[in-house]
Amino acid sequence: MSSYFTKIRIEAQSATRELIAALATGPSSPLRSRLRKCGTSTEYKNSVACGAVACAKCRETYVRKQVAAVQAALAGANNDDLVMVSIVLELVGSVTEIGPSFASAKRKLRNIIEQNRRSRASWCDLQVVGWMEVDAFEPERFVDLLPHKKAQFEAMGVPYAGEGPVWVTTLHGIVSLAGVDRHALARELERGWSIATQVHAQPFDGARSVSDNINSVVRYSLKHRSVSNAHVTGPEPWTVVWRKAYYEYLNQWSRSFQSVRVWIRPRSYLANIDEFEQQEMSGNETVERYLEPMPMLF
Repeated sequence: MSSYFTKIRIEAQSATRELIAALATGPSSPLRSRLRKCGTSTEYKNSVACGAVACAKCRETYVRKQVAAVQAALAGANNDDLVMVSIVLELVGSVTEIGPSFASAKRKLRNIIEQNRRSRASWCDLQVVGWMEVDAFEPERFVDLLPHKKAQFEAMGVPYAGEGPVWVTTLHGIVSLAGVDRHALARELERGWSIATQVHAQPFDGARSVSDNINSVVRYSLKHRSVSNAHVTGPEPWTVVWRKAYYEYLNQWSRSFQSVRVWIRPRSYLANIDEFEQQEMSGNETVERYLEPMPMLF
């Protein structure tokens, strides 16, 4: 593991301890109880794993499993076949809007891919796996944001956030192109997220192995640093109030890490599993269609 991700792991462990302490103040917290049980032993001498997104230990275990799963799913792919995709999804003014924002984005992404699969055979083998990341900033400090972020957020529509921060939902992930042109993929994604720089598709680093690239992208996508990265002054840690609000909301909204992931398999893979498993993979979501068909460039 690189020094960068080692640093993040150490920070995450410290952040979990700080969060547990902060949750001790105020009303009884289900998340605090869940986190405190992690690592304890059951009556059968088994170790408890809480599975909370806020838990650094469980998150690291999940990351390792996801790295292995993605590497297995993309076995045989070359760096030229793979891209890292980042989509800045939405700005929301309430922590309770984070889950619906990501759920809506997953439906939109599935719709884009399915619509292309109906008209282009090359899209049938395309595969996407990605995870939600959330950033935050104080609306009163909008002037302190990086110039390109100010322009982007203004174009997206900065919501009134009341007493809390503006939450920025983002999708990071890997796309196995399977013959689809990277620029064509970006153009199709930009039909769903049309603000300039909202979509970024970056080729894998050809100087590194595919395995190392996958490891880096998965770890980057799941880092959950709780840091504001858009300020001219550099990264700034969230306040403990923001962290409590965010992780308590995730604990209430999500089914552990499953809810913060999207995995769109190749159509050939889906043809070999039953309908129930397909629903489980997609989070029991139905694919929603746009009111109007997306126009095609070619």
